Amino acid sequence: MLRTIGFDKTYVRAEGSYLYDDGRNRYLDLLTGWGVFALGRNHPKVRAILEQVLSSELPSLVRMDCSLLAGLVAEKLIAHTGGQDGNGLLRVFFCNSGAETIEAAIKFSRCATGKPRIIIANMPSMA
Repeated sequence: MLRTIGFDKTYVRAEGSYLYDDGRNRYLDLLTGWGVFALGRNHPKVRAILEQVLSSELPSLVRMDCSLLAGLVAEKLIAHTGGQDGNGLLRVFFCNSGAETIEAAIKFSRCATGKPRIIIANMPSMA
């Protein structure tokens, strides 16, 4: 099927917004939706930080633990939003998907308000 629609490429390299195939052809990748596309693939600063983290051999995916990196990111987010003086974020909850984010928002809202119901407003399509 991929051959039929012209997508049977073997990508060997990625840089920024571009993919490169084994024939040295460059393709502008217009895919969106994941965090990698905000900065581009293999962004030098992101790579440097990832290499630093990986070389430190930190434990990860420990069930009942808050990782050092998540804690540091949470502290930075709170400080960045003015949370230290009480006018910004006070806590951070990390999620791994949009569905989990919505579920958490509903649960936190119900807990904070004490109300058992929520109102959902769907925006009409602009198409």
